Amino acid sequence: MKLVDVKQMPFDMKMKMTSMPEVVSEIMDLASDPRTSVARLSSILLKDPSLAKGILRKANSPYYGFFNRINSIDFAIVLLGFDVLKETVSSLLVNNALRKMVNIFFEYEETWNHSLTCGIIAGFVAENSKLCNTNEAFIAGLLHDIGYVILHQFVNDSADSIRFSKNGRLRTTVEAASGISHGEAGFWIANKWQLPPQICEAIRYHHSPQQAVIDPALTATVHVADVLCSRLQLGPFSHDGPLVYDAAAVSLIRFNESQLDREQLEAYCLEMRSDIDGGRTLEDFVTDIKRRFVESMAELPEQQRIILALYYYENISFEEIGRLLKIDETTVTSLHDTSLTTLKNVLWNIQPQRAAL
Repeated sequence: MKLVDVKQMPFDMKMKMTSMPEVVSEIMDLASDPRTSVARLSSILLKDPSLAKGILRKANSPYYGFFNRINSIDFAIVLLGFDVLKETVSSLLVNNALRKMVNIFFEYEETWNHSLTCGIIAGFVAENSKLCNTNEAFIAGLLHDIGYVILHQFVNDSADSIRFSKNGRLRTTVEAASGISHGEAGFWIANKWQLPPQICEAIRYHHSPQQAVIDPALTATVHVADVLCSRLQLGPFSHDGPLVYDAAAVSLIRFNESQLDREQLEAYCLEMRSDIDGGRTLEDFVTDIKRRFVESMAELPEQQRIILALYYYENISFEEIGRLLKIDETTVTSLHDTSLTTLKNVLWNIQPQRAAL
């Protein structure tokens, strides 16, 4: 399956995602040239307030022993020197990306809870239909709304006045602001994560399952599970608003809600929510997912963590990352693939033990 290039993303999102790396790149270039004026560097730094603030913080650290408060970017650059300036800018970029990568696992509680419940129900539907892989149904259900997280982060970064709506208007608000659907955003990140094509497809088309061609039954299963969560208020997701079944998807997996044993399903989900995976509560299970990912990232070699953070959370190309880390692009690619394999193994091992039906 062809990976989605960031150049194919809507223009406004592409602008937002590449703005900071462009500033950093320009600073690195200018600071490498001894003929560059301090005023020129200062004017570039001021384009990014967070970088400027970081440079001032560095210049005011006790290490430099300057007792008066430094408030001038020009003077801070002179005090630090061009080499330290480059190192500081690079460090600030890396630290910011790493912080974003970790924080994402501790936000969006409702999204986490809804997604986990949808994954459980998708597994339930898959077990009953026997038309798609149960484990893949769980993973696709777990990740089906990951695009909301990506878009919400973008929208909040670009327009602080826009926040999650509690009345089902999130899709029109956030998607209109970013110019891309949450399904497409989820598909884009799933491709970057190199997840199996059928799971990427289910994420992309879970609201329009008739468009699936790789594994239509898997996409239909995730779609039905998502609607079922909404209709039965199991792991409700207020940001989605009212959902309706796609008739073709329902027919494909031979799902009939009127014939569904609701008590069985509700009991199944209740059991999963209250006694999931060896006696843990749902909240414990969600916390464990986050913990495993964060611990797995912490255990990765430093260069691999930095590559993941810069690539996914600052959208810096492998070529630019190599430049920052002073390694070649081929090495960056290899380290990226190795770290993804490690994290995907974590994802594939977080599935709850389902009770016998």
